[in-house]
Amino acid sequence: MTEQQNELVTQEEAQPPGPPLVQYNKDPAIRTRGYELVASANKASCLDEEQRGLCITLDDYLKVQLQVIDERRKLVTAPMDQAKAAVMEPFNAEKKAMTAARERVQKLILAFNEKKDAEARALAEEGRKAQEEEALANAEAMAEAGRHEEAENVLQEGAEMAEAVGGAPETKTVRGVGGGTASFTEVWKFEIQEPSLIPRIYCIPDDKLIREAIRRKDEPVREIPGVRVYSEKKMVNR
Repeated sequence: MTEQQNELVTQEEAQPPGPPLVQYNKDPAIRTRGYELVASANKASCLDEEQRGLCITLDDYLKVQLQVIDERRKLVTAPMDQAKAAVMEPFNAEKKAMTAARERVQKLILAFNEKKDAEARALAEEGRKAQEEEALANAEAMAEAGRHEEAENVLQEGAEMAEAVGGAPETKTVRGVGGGTASFTEVWKFEIQEPSLIPRIYCIPDDKLIREAIRRKDEPVREIPGVRVYSEKKMVNR
């Protein structure tokens, strides 16, 4: 990296930034300097130890510049974030109360629906049994009278009529007093009870566990079936 290739070749520029970030952030030329560092990085080369040292310094400058950008961003966004939080606080509290109220009302409605549906199912079951019992009684009377073929037909018809009665329809749509309409649908959910029995197709690898296993100091894992464990060089500029 020659003097023409990199503006950081002078001893003065090679010194680490001295002012604290807060003061450094007030530098009027901070934005210009940031793009100058980018230009230096785009033109930099690392072919010997001296150039490596200059590149390390350049990397440190860029690291500080990134911190400065974040600090500058916070100076602008922090007041807005605080103002937004203050404005949203009463709305969030009101929304939380309204949401809890809706959940309670909906639970009451769903509980009532379940009760009515259960009563309808019980009534339908009673009708079905009555149809079967009536058909059976008629068939037995016919069989005793020697009318066996008719008895079989009555039993068949009774079974078909009982099947036609079927189950009671569940509540689907209900109109409110004020004219609004509520619909009710069935939503399937799940609860994991025994993870070891779950088929593999429903499982995904845990990146966090794998990362911890290959990076731990004591007996790090280097071979995992189905996983390529490899290393990459990484530079840490302190």
